[in-house]
Amino acid sequence: LLDRACTQGGWNAGNSEVFGVALDPHPDFTAMALIALQGRVEPSQPIIARSLDYLALRLKDSQSLYSLGWAILALGVWRHRECDRMLVRLSRQLVSTDLASVPARRLAMAILACGPPPFLKPGGRL
Repeated sequence: LLDRACTQGGWNAGNSEVFGVALDPHPDFTAMALIALQGRVEPSQPIIARSLDYLALRLKDSQSLYSLGWAILALGVWRHRECDRMLVRLSRQLVSTDLASVPARRLAMAILACGPPPFLKPGGRL
């Protein structure tokens, strides 16, 4: 995973570069990679900090239940400073959304993000 990280931080669905052109990261894939790396990579690694900051900044104004859900899970396991603010935004978004119109996988991701990450052991480690 580390050798597939985009240089500016984050991940996409494949390579970080194609034909010499750097590709953009995507929030959901970035969150998935960060969750997978938690407990296996030191938080002090620059790619981790860049990726967490990318995720927080990229979704700063997002209203996507799916993307916010993934981001909160990833920011939460790394204990990033923006996790709580993003959780408040997600909660407000849930309250103001007609939930009957939200696809099940998006709604499930948002609801999952509202509780403690289910894949953490007590003490906050995988």
